[in-house]
This record gives sequence, C-alpha cells and structure tokens, in this order.
Amino acid sequence: MARMAKTRPDLYKLLEHAGIKSISRESYEELTASEHPCKVVERLATGASSPLLSSPDLTSPSPAFPSDTIPFPSSLTNRADAQPVEEEKERKAELPVDSEPYRLAKLMRDTLKANVPTLREPDLQVWAQSLDDALNFDESMNDPAMVERVIRWACADRFWKAHIQSPRKLREKFDQLTARMASEEECSRNWKSSAQRRVEENLSAAIEAERLLFGDEDVDDQS
Repeated sequence: MARMAKTRPDLYKLLEHAGIKSISRESYEELTASEHPCKVVERLATGASSPLLSSPDLTSPSPAFPSDTIPFPSSLTNRADAQPVEEEKERKAELPVDSEPYRLAKLMRDTLKANVPTLREPDLQVWAQSLDDALNFDESMNDPAMVERVIRWACADRFWKAHIQSPRKLREKFDQLTARMASEEECSRNWKSSAQRRVEENLSAAIEAERLLFGDEDVDDQS
C-alpha cells in the first residue's frame, strides 16, 4: 500500500475509501494493469474468500459496496472508453465558409499548396477557428487585410514557406514576419538595376559638366 501511495495515489485513495488496508503483490499487479480498476477494488472489498486479499482483517465480509454509491475518482474511469482530453472540450460552433477567418484559412492552404505540393490537407474549420481567435484576441493580427498580406508573402517565401504551415505558427511568428516583410518591401522599392544606375550616373555627370562649362544659371535655364 505504501508503494501504491507513491506510484498510483489515485488507486491508493480508492482502496482507502473501500476500507482496504493492505493488498498482496498479485493484487497490486492486477490492479495497476487493469483497465477497470474500480471493478477490481470492488471485488477485493466484497470477496471475502478472494485469494488476492493478503490482510487477515479482510477475511470477514465487508459492508455493502455498491459501485454506484462510491465517488470514484474521475481518473479511474474506464480508460479504454474515456475520450481524449481534446475531445472532451466543447468544440466551438463551426464558422461559416463565407466568414473572414474561413476565407483566410482557405487562402493559407491554397498558397501553401501552390508552393509546398506535399502539404497535407488541413482541417479548414480548425484553421479558421485558430485565425478567428487571432483576429479577435491578438492585437497585431486584428486587421484581416494585413493578415492576408502576410499569409500571401510568408507562405510563398523561399524560407518561410517551410516554417509557416499552420495558423498557430503564423500567430507565433507574426511580428517577426511583418518586420521582415516590411524590410524586403523597402529594399525592393529602393532597388535599381545596374543599367538604371549607369543611366542616372551619366545624367548626373552630364549636368555637372554643363554646370562647369556654362555656369549654374545657364544650366538651370536649360533644365
């Protein structure tokens, strides 16, 4: 029982509630391996002739032990039938397909699939609900138009398309993405080809030559 208290305190409490003070090694192994521990404890408490009971104090019949009157710990419910924690949570109402979050979810999927052909088909409703949370609760993502711009850029970027493959990652990296996108857009606006730079340099040199030959006023009149 001391070992049970350390390794499985939930089972220990159930045994204690049933009035069982000690159990055999066989009972311990059966109880910890069972998918129905409540039934095992009930049998141990009510079965006076059970060979698994090791305590002489338990050889006399125990009080009535109706399973429906014992407040079994919730952790000891039938684990084979228990639903995963995620499924126990109340699922949000599905978002309409014409809603803004759903539209952004489709945009993200389509942009990624165009650039990452091996992308698995996502659950668009899950993506839409994640984006709905972002639009409502993330101050940096409260503008759908800005979110759309970042999705189009990040999910097509050579580097970011491999790292931003879900709304969760988009939310996690959104500030970093907007800063990087703005930096690249600024560089793009200021970028000039070598031919364009040579033309501008030649034009500046010609204006300077005219200024030296004819003076500032003549150059200004000609221009």
